[in-house]
Amino acid sequence: MSILDWNKSLEIGHKTIDEQHKGLVKLLNDLHSAMSLGVACADYTPIRMRLYEYSVLHFSEEEALMGRTGYKLRAEHEREHQEFMGKLEVLAQKASSRNEDIGTEMFTWLADWLLRHISQTDRKLVECLNSDAKMV
Repeated sequence: MSILDWNKSLEIGHKTIDEQHKGLVKLLNDLHSAMSLGVACADYTPIRMRLYEYSVLHFSEEEALMGRTGYKLRAEHEREHQEFMGKLEVLAQKASSRNEDIGTEMFTWLADWLLRHISQTDRKLVECLNSDAKMV
């Protein structure tokens, strides 16, 4: 059961980044499905691990693209990536150390962060790349 369907409004106009965003949306939907089915918090670990691994890949590719193009908002953009990874780690620790059900917290944070990051931060990057400017 999908809670968020990929649609044109989420596309930012860069084929590789859009495809990777689709993968992140799929993971968001996987988490929601697990929660809807009543999967225990401990069983979210495979989803968290896939999210972590996929995010590392996606962020690395975005950051390499920013480095190759001299993107002037790179530091700000990378800071968002670092904050994302830090929050993901905090949620993983909460889940394992206290056996706390972090499903709802993780889902809400992930949905909010992902939609904001795509629509604002990544859109600025692609607009800059498409304009051949270095700063938006």
